[in-house]
Amino acid sequence: MRIRRATLADLRSLCVTAVRAFAEDPVMRWLYPDDDTYFAPGGEVMRGAMYGWVVQNEVWCTDDCAALAVWIQPDPPEGQVEADPPAAPPTPDLIERFEIIGPIMAAHKPTE
Repeated sequence: MRIRRATLADLRSLCVTAVRAFAEDPVMRWLYPDDDTYFAPGGEVMRGAMYGWVVQNEVWCTDDCAALAVWIQPDPPEGQVEADPPAAPPTPDLIERFEIIGPIMAAHKPTE
């Protein structure tokens, strides 16, 4: 099995793998409690973030994309690539959930 940097050609497979990996994660399912939304075809809920990580060369995967790893810099450089917008705009409920969780995550981010 070969490990390599992911490319945009892998995007759909990476998103599906990530959705499956986090299907029972309490935080992800709090953000996306509706099964129809979370399990939308092609791993849509992960597309925006995964696109940005792949473009920034932050994703490594197996050739079949059945396994992946993402390394995100603690303080990204200026001019970072924006995430690919999702096909469906975020709902007000989703925006509210991200507004709630953002400060909580920031408060627990290590300083070193």
